[in-house]
Amino acid sequence: MNILITVIFALTFWLGLYLLQRPNAKWAVRLAGAGILLYAFALVTVQSLLALPLVIGTAICWVGAISLEMRQHANGSAHRPITLLWVAAIFFGLSVAALLLLLRMISPTWLILGIGVDVLLLGVAIARLDAFDEGETLWPDLLRSFAGSVLACIVFGGLMSLAGASRVWVLLTLACTISFEVFATRWQGLLDRVVFVQQPQLQTARAELREVAQALPRLVDIFDPASVDNAEFVRLTRRAISALGDLPKLTTSPLTRLPLINAKLAQITHDDNPIERANILKQLLTESILSLRPPHANGTGMSTGFGTSDEWRHFNALYFPYVIGLKPYSVRAEHPDLDEDTRAALNWFRTSIPERTLYNWQTAAAKLVAQHLMAVSR
Repeated sequence: MNILITVIFALTFWLGLYLLQRPNAKWAVRLAGAGILLYAFALVTVQSLLALPLVIGTAICWVGAISLEMRQHANGSAHRPITLLWVAAIFFGLSVAALLLLLRMISPTWLILGIGVDVLLLGVAIARLDAFDEGETLWPDLLRSFAGSVLACIVFGGLMSLAGASRVWVLLTLACTISFEVFATRWQGLLDRVVFVQQPQLQTARAELREVAQALPRLVDIFDPASVDNAEFVRLTRRAISALGDLPKLTTSPLTRLPLINAKLAQITHDDNPIERANILKQLLTESILSLRPPHANGTGMSTGFGTSDEWRHFNALYFPYVIGLKPYSVRAEHPDLDEDTRAALNWFRTSIPERTLYNWQTAAAKLVAQHLMAVSR
């Protein structure tokens, strides 16, 4: 029994942390990760009065996560991951109901252990949906994290067991080991800030390389634009545009595998690597966004001109937030040294354009960029 509890604890604790550390994790993913961690702690306290409240907390987190995911995918996209989510949610609900109804008939320990399978299925379903939304692949990254955590647990947990440590110390060791493995990149970043405090450029360079290395397992190896419908291509284009200022994230875009990028790589002497592909994709997206500028616009140097008429809306909606990097609705964002056009655009966004309206314009403009990319890729 203790071995089974230890194994399920390690699995669920790892999966909960994995969900929490996913880049740009949405609220649904965070709630799912928090719910799994609550379940893992319920296993630790399975023979105490804390176990039942922790399981109920798990259920509350999962209701929130499932509700958010169902709302986001209400249009029927991501059919297979949603099906898995439905199945896991139903079994999880039945398990929690059985725990509450049969508490006096069956050992609560076995009931709580039985919920573990449903929790793991739900966690994988949420991770799969998140990867689908981000245009990434899941399994290589998931398996890499799992294999690293298993190896670390075998080494350090095994040593603690051989030393005759108590169950509490073994579980604590496993929790610390898994935490260091899952958050290894962040620990390294923290260490860099301490050791290289006088070398900020070195910190930045190492951080970017770590982020790219971490992102590579999530990269889709092969992407054929002819194999996806227009709506999916537009969605991927929208995601790529939102990552223009984040090169490591842009490396995971399936659009880096466009045949057009393959052709451009063949024309230059640079090696075929994810960063080079991301740079070419960034250039293509920027050129597509610039093509949305009205033909009579005037501008010199880095300035592209600025107007507020309807014909400018698509260009303004993408160029200033993503190419220039304006964050007009952020109270924390600072925008020093802006040129005249950009300063005028920032003031226009803040005083005349609601955030929801800008989002709708960006969605419409992304469709135009996607059409341009499909046209030049054929």
